[in-house]
Amino acid sequence: MLQEFLLKFTQLLVAKLRLIIPKQHRKQLYFVFSGLICFSIIIANSPGVNAQNTSTPELLDTVKLAQTIQKVEAKWEKDYEKYFKRKFFNYNRSAEEIAQHLTDISEQTDIQPAVIWAIPKPKFLQLLLVTPQSQLVMKEIRSADNIALDRIVNQFTSAIADRQSTRYLPPAKQLYRWIFAPLESYLEAENIDTILLCTGPKLRSLPFAALHDGEQFVIEKYNLALIPAFNFSGLVLP
Repeated sequence: MLQEFLLKFTQLLVAKLRLIIPKQHRKQLYFVFSGLICFSIIIANSPGVNAQNTSTPELLDTVKLAQTIQKVEAKWEKDYEKYFKRKFFNYNRSAEEIAQHLTDISEQTDIQPAVIWAIPKPKFLQLLLVTPQSQLVMKEIRSADNIALDRIVNQFTSAIADRQSTRYLPPAKQLYRWIFAPLESYLEAENIDTILLCTGPKLRSLPFAALHDGEQFVIEKYNLALIPAFNFSGLVLP
């Protein structure tokens, strides 16, 4: 992606400069920008540029994120309808509508809320974030595949029951790194103090308040509300 962008940018720049540079100097222009193109390719293919991180952050366009959220919420609605053996009436909101509801809540109360969806996938943990100022974020945490997530969740839930031990801290920190740390910068940018958590299987009974960032527990940083889906939330204003 970066290589393609650099090449297109350089080509566009050359085209623009041809309009303002005299014809007799264009040979020097082509020489300079041929070198620039080669340099761009080298930079784009360098290990530092292409190194893969444990998460893949994406600031998404509204349509794509809205579609992702709607699919998730629709699936979870069916799961709950099947479990409770009844139909639920709800309105499937877009990302913009969710952001607007969060803004309404913020304006009418003293809280700054955001919604996080944590969705376990076979090969990664998918995180979705919507904030009152319409920050729309999706990240794929590749290190938290099904096997790794199951192992850490089991370690955490078994250790947290032992009040005489701190064995829960290592898995608590790891879960924090997977779920909250990748979104921290976005939360801090809007001074978010309240998080609505919509989680998929494996995480619905997790005691999120006990997750730890290395210095303090999550509950010391944020107010937490675990909800089945945003469309089921009592915080949704008419």
